Amino acid sequence: MKINKLTPNFAVTDIRQTVQFYCENLGFELVIAVPVTQDGVEQQLSDGKEYVYVLLKKDDIELMF
Repeated sequence: MKINKLTPNFAVTDIRQTVQFYCENLGFELVIAVPVTQDGVEQQLSDGKEYVYVLLKKDDIELMF
C-alpha cells in the first residue's frame, strides 16, 4: 500500500502563536481558520478572536492545529 498524502493534526496551546511561527519562519500559509464560535471559516486570523482549528499549507505539505 502506498500512502499518497498525510495531513497530521497537532494539539497546541496557542493557535495564533503557532500560525505566526510556521508562517514567518517556515514559509507556510494559512488556508482556513475556525473561530471558537464555530460560525464559519476564515482565511485570516482576526484580532480579538480565538480559534479552535487552523489548516496551514506549504507546497504539498498540510498541517492541522
